Amino acid sequence: MWKLSSPLKSLIIVFIILFFAGGISVFLSRNKNRPKNIQKSYSNKQEIEEKDFRIDPQVVRNLKNKKIYSDQAEAIKDADNVNILILENKNLEELSPEIFKLKNLALLYLRYNKISQIPADISKLNNLAGLRLASNQLTRLPKELGKLTNLIGIDLENNQLAELPPEINNLQKLKVLILNGNKIRKIQSEIFDLPNLEYLALSKNQISEIPKEIKKLSTLKRLVLSNNQLATLPTEFKYLNNLQLLDLSQNKISTAQQGLIQKILPKVQINF
Repeated sequence: MWKLSSPLKSLIIVFIILFFAGGISVFLSRNKNRPKNIQKSYSNKQEIEEKDFRIDPQVVRNLKNKKIYSDQAEAIKDADNVNILILENKNLEELSPEIFKLKNLALLYLRYNKISQIPADISKLNNLAGLRLASNQLTRLPKELGKLTNLIGIDLENNQLAELPPEINNLQKLKVLILNGNKIRKIQSEIFDLPNLEYLALSKNQISEIPKEIKKLSTLKRLVLSNNQLATLPTEFKYLNNLQLLDLSQNKISTAQQGLIQKILPKVQINF
């Protein structure tokens, strides 16, 4: 194995993390890159590697000084110091009110549970940067989600959401929004008001049309629209000057339309 200097290794890791949403798998050395400050309360055998925290590169860079818990009771005992809470695959149906007392919580991972509702008190987690709620049973989100103005990434994949609360446009720092596998029929206008959005994933929904307002997402780098009902795209896509990857696979786009889209976006990697 090549030996890299620490600065170069860190630079490479951060680069990979920044591109996490494009489906790039990040496999890091088990010993060298694993956070060294994992609390004893994290007793299960799941390894915590930087690939698990790629929703927020800034948190990753500071991970050595963070406290990580996967046991809710233990986390609550150390409420003032908890920064990362991982409660995944625990058959949770609701969130304990005590979680909302973790004032320094930066990352909250709740994937693979049975949660059907998020309390309004989530607004109390005003330091939250990353929120993963994939593979639950959510049909709606509270408007108070819009008060989490430090959010950088939200993962809502594989739920039953038809729309987001309009207050989503208050999340001006948001860079990553994952909505794959829901019941979305159209991209609501508030999403186009997110000035820093870099990655938007809407695969496996019921979208048949992309609004012309898509041109407002000037910071967008990766857009995943696979497995929808699209037949064409608006010419306004030409204004997405930072777009690098566009996934349109498993739609209803004809060969002729594919050619037109490629002319509009000659420098973009497009998957049909």
